[in-house]
Amino acid sequence: MGTKNSCFEVLGYDVLIDSDLKPWLMEVNLSPSLATESPLDLKIKSNLFLDSMNLICIKKHDKQKNNLKNKNRTKSIIRQKQQQQTMQSKMAGSSVSQIMSAGQQPMGGVRI
Repeated sequence: MGTKNSCFEVLGYDVLIDSDLKPWLMEVNLSPSLATESPLDLKIKSNLFLDSMNLICIKKHDKQKNNLKNKNRTKSIIRQKQQQQTMQSKMAGSSVSQIMSAGQQPMGGVRI
C-alpha cells in the first residue's frame, strides 16, 4: 500500500449459475452482511476476512510472542538502570583521591 491513508471496501456479488454452468451477475451489494448463520457461512466469511487483511498487509498478531518480547525488553532496561545506580553509588562513596588512585577520571573529565 502506498500511504497510511489507504482504504478498501468489501463488495458482495450475487451470481446465478445456469444449467450450462454459465454465470449470471444478479446484483452487487455495497455492504454485504458478514453475519454467520451456518458453518458454511462462518468458513467462507472467516476466509474472506483473513484474505482481506492479508491483502492490506495486516498480519496476525501473536500476543504471547509480543508479551515475551516486551517482558525481555523491560528486564533489560531495569538491568541497565540498576547497573547505572550501582556505578553512581560507587562513585558517590568515593573521594576524588580514591578515584584518581584507581586510574579513573572524576566526573566531567576534570584532572586535579
